[in-house]
Amino acid sequence: MSDETEDAFRARIVAEALTWQRTKYRHHQRVKGAGVDCLMIIVAVYESVGAISNIDVPFYQQQFNLHNNEETYINGILRFAHEVDAPKPGDIVLYRVGRKFAHAAIVIDWPTVIHAAQGVGVVLEDAEKNAGLTHIDVKGNRQIPRPRKFFSFW
Repeated sequence: MSDETEDAFRARIVAEALTWQRTKYRHHQRVKGAGVDCLMIIVAVYESVGAISNIDVPFYQQQFNLHNNEETYINGILRFAHEVDAPKPGDIVLYRVGRKFAHAAIVIDWPTVIHAAQGVGVVLEDAEKNAGLTHIDVKGNRQIPRPRKFFSFW
């Protein structure tokens, strides 16, 4: 990354992320074409392009976001990146799911993101139009905006 421009590096992140499309959703897996979840695609893509070294991610429950208030995902991301106001290609967006931020996507060109969604797999989506990414359904069919945070390596 040292001799590479930021834009070129971001482009490599985006290109690698796009190669994961149509990979099935599989909890705690990171095998392109076979299975990945929303955390592991982040790890796999950033490792593949050399943004981070190999990370041995300890096992986590599929619904870890429902059982405690510790912001595990944010704390992990903050080891490598910092929060930003406006995302650029190759940045990460985290969404609040349950009690904490527990779903991630890679920004392709905001609002287009790529993420691993349970029941769907790795898909490219407009984050401003996907109801699951924009709103939380609550009792009585009332929807509230889903909190999100953006993170960048730069």
